[in-house]
Amino acid sequence: MILRSTVFMIGASALLAMTHPTHLVFDRQADEAAIRALIAQRDAGKPLPSMPDRVLWLASFQKPIVGGETPVLRTHERGIENRVPDTTKNATTVRRIVIAESGDMAYEYSDGTLDFDLKAGGHVTSPNSTLRVWQKHDGQWQMAAAFSITHYRD
Repeated sequence: MILRSTVFMIGASALLAMTHPTHLVFDRQADEAAIRALIAQRDAGKPLPSMPDRVLWLASFQKPIVGGETPVLRTHERGIENRVPDTTKNATTVRRIVIAESGDMAYEYSDGTLDFDLKAGGHVTSPNSTLRVWQKHDGQWQMAAAFSITHYRD
């Protein structure tokens, strides 16, 4: 009887340990590497995977957009409307990535440059800084929110 009770208690404790959320195991280094790889893909011209309800505010927008909203663009001499199509290039230097204790959220702070050609002639290199929030969905990191601002002001 004592042996059966002991085996039951060990089994119940093991089951509780495996299912209790504070015992979730994740690899911070692998998660950070996965986020860095997504940023590198963006710099190579591929879109970031994003949550359907993501929030995005870029320097080229008048206000933030949520989900599939159409942005209201700011118009100025370096505005999207004055850029030569397919000349935009991003280069990102990640300064910090922090993965939450839960392993399903992270934030990233980066500096970078945005380069593009203007229809009127000339080339622009615009330094910027970005704060992005990442969310893991079905085991994959996706952008949940981003705020990016250029270092120049017009």
